[in-house]
Amino acid sequence: MEQELRTYLLKIARTYALWSGYALATVSRRAHGTDRFFREYAKGKRTVTISKWQEIYDALIATWPSGAPYPEPPKLVLSRPSLSRKSPLSTPLRRKKRRARRESAIAAPMPEGDGRSDDRTRNPAREPPNVDCLPRQS
Repeated sequence: MEQELRTYLLKIARTYALWSGYALATVSRRAHGTDRFFREYAKGKRTVTISKWQEIYDALIATWPSGAPYPEPPKLVLSRPSLSRKSPLSTPLRRKKRRARRESAIAAPMPEGDGRSDDRTRNPAREPPNVDCLPRQS
């Protein structure tokens, strides 16, 4: 669709230049602000957003030469993506890997102990805290 819009905008600019008697660089400067825009746009060196495209189009149509025919707009075919319920990230291989990870996590043996670590086994060089300097609780 981008190519069709590009072709149509260039066709409008060239028709405008032909019927107004201006050079394409002059039409480019009036519509876009730079005299080399349409030349670079035709070569594919420049792109525009749809809002900028509309702005350039409106600038050309607002000062359209009297008696000049409007170029026929292109037939745009909008294609819609297929709407499937499955996520594209949910392929059969990914589902299989996810299921295997879940099953291996369930089958893994639990570590022994109550889950609290003992300071002496974690850092044997550390001395136990001095309890004499801590305030007493009543």
